[in-house]
Order: sequence, then C-alpha cells, then structure tokens
Amino acid sequence: MSSLKTLTVYYDLFGPDAMLTCTIKIDAVNLVTFSITSYLTVQFVLVNLDSLVDAHVDFVSFDPFLQQIAGPCTINLLRGFGNMKTLRLSNDTVECLSYAKTTLHLLPMFNNLTYLDVDLGATESTHEALMDILQKMPKLETLYIPTGFHPDVCMNGKGWILNSVPCCFKSCLKLFCISDFDGGVAEMELLKFVLKNATVLGEIQLFYTDAHLIVKLEVWLNLLASETTENLNSHSA
Repeated sequence: MSSLKTLTVYYDLFGPDAMLTCTIKIDAVNLVTFSITSYLTVQFVLVNLDSLVDAHVDFVSFDPFLQQIAGPCTINLLRGFGNMKTLRLSNDTVECLSYAKTTLHLLPMFNNLTYLDVDLGATESTHEALMDILQKMPKLETLYIPTGFHPDVCMNGKGWILNSVPCCFKSCLKLFCISDFDGGVAEMELLKFVLKNATVLGEIQLFYTDAHLIVKLEVWLNLLASETTENLNSHSA
C-alpha cells in the first residue's frame, strides 16, 4: 500500500485464539510511523519499510512460557526496522528479547537510530538484554528510560559490566534520561556506568518526586568524583 504513512496494529488480548499463531505481512513502501501492540506469538513479515522513521513495539504477555517462545518472533519483527531513527520498546518486549539472548546477534545494525525509549521492568535479565541491544545501535544519541526501575530490583552492577561497553557510549551518546528516578541500587549503578563510559555525554536528566533525593544525589556524585580523581592519580603514578 504505497499511500500508507501511519500504521497502528492492536490485537485485543481477549480476541480469538486463532490469531495467536497467524502470520501478518505488511508491505508499505512509504510507511513513516509504525506502532504495534500484540501477543508475542504472532509472526509479522515486513517488506519495503525503508521509509520508516518511528517504531513502537509492545509485545504483551503475562505468560513466561509464551515469552520464551516469542523470542524469534520479536527478533524477526525488529529485523524489518533497519532504517528507523526512533524506537520505543516496552518492558515485555525487552523481556522477550532476554529469553532469546543466544540469538540477539541476529538483530540488524540500526545504523540510523538516534533515539531509544526503553521501559525496563523488575528482572535483571532485561537490563542485561538492553546492553546487548545497545551494541546494535552505533549512532544512538539519546537513551530514555521512562519509568525508572522497579523497586524490587537490587543490582550490584554486574549486569552493566559483564557486557562490553556499547560503541555508542564511546562516540555519540549525548543525552541520558530517567523518569520516576528513585535512587535505587540498580538506577545508581546504571548512572555510574553511564558517567564512566559515555565519553561524549553532554546532559543527564533525572526526574523524581522525592525532594530528599537531590541531597542523596549530591553526596553520591561527590563520592564518585573523588573516586574518579583517585583512580586518575593512581594511573598517573
């Protein structure tokens, strides 16, 4: 359909079960915006989406078994988005990708992508999957986490350091933003990782509701600055 520029796909979670295993082909050469909310097991075949600029993917599932099955479906869908500039991923979508960790290398390089909006949930596996996904985004300029981290997540930083630093951190990431920031362990560890590795970062935006958090942040940033200075002095010695 050559005239179609915006497409929204929504599958009702209470719809007929026959839709769960169907295959949907989308051929839209001038499509600019694509948004999808669907069950994870629906197969999408994307053709001629070279004009796509903005994509939003929300693969909904409350069943861990379905999430494991749906990894290939998610990767197959994202492979059709190679030219987009903006991508928004729900937590369920990232969690699905975390189940397909051994095949994440099948994702294409998103060489035109400059903006990523990614919702992270209550499992550390989604955070590890995020680092793998970022490896496929060499020109990313903005990383936005809209809902902060789930308060039950307690991370010691291993999820951020086990993977190699994404190349976008070293060359082009300019803006890092977290909404609903509460200063939890996982958020602080990610913030520390970004400050340490994003060498061209120009701005960090943290949105929070607790007025006391600013004091905690100031103390933490001062400690981090002292730690960085000590490390530099030890290397120079």
